[in-house]
Amino acid sequence: MKQVLVFFLALLTWCGCKEESTTTPPVPLPSGTATVTDTVVWPIGGGNVGFDCDLGKTISGTDTSNWHDVDIVPSLTWIGGRNRAETYLYRPGDSLIAGGFRLISKAGSYQDAFAQFQALTVAPDTGYQIVADSVQANQVWAFQTIGGKSAKLLLREVHLRYGATISDTFATAVTFDWVFQPNGSRQLVP
Repeated sequence: MKQVLVFFLALLTWCGCKEESTTTPPVPLPSGTATVTDTVVWPIGGGNVGFDCDLGKTISGTDTSNWHDVDIVPSLTWIGGRNRAETYLYRPGDSLIAGGFRLISKAGSYQDAFAQFQALTVAPDTGYQIVADSVQANQVWAFQTIGGKSAKLLLREVHLRYGATISDTFATAVTFDWVFQPNGSRQLVP
């Protein structure tokens, strides 16, 4: 019997039985790539597609009842009645509510912008504005939702199409990578 017990203990030691770890791996934050758009057809209007961080998806602007949930919407500005327009992003809602956009960096290439996007691990606590104006590709923005939650955006592409006069159709589209922190902290990594 003693030999069986010694054999069993030796077998357990040889198997390398280890105590199981009680730490759980970090849960990835919601992230992805989205495209928001705005099309204006004068004088009858147009349509928007905005982005909701909490839902992690785009929402059509044809139903304006959705706009209280949408955090990021592109828009166009016709400047001085001339053949010039610009794209900007804004956060619908009361302008007295804190939050919005804060430009973190501009880069010459997507690879450089991506490195800066990855390096942004904590959203700033101040310096936000309701409008992110004159957006361009390869910009990194910190973002706070209407609900005070943090996100980061890497603008991949900004497209602007406009006609010779204000009566022409003009449109914009902004494609961006995003990471969202749903728990209310400013940490942008798990």
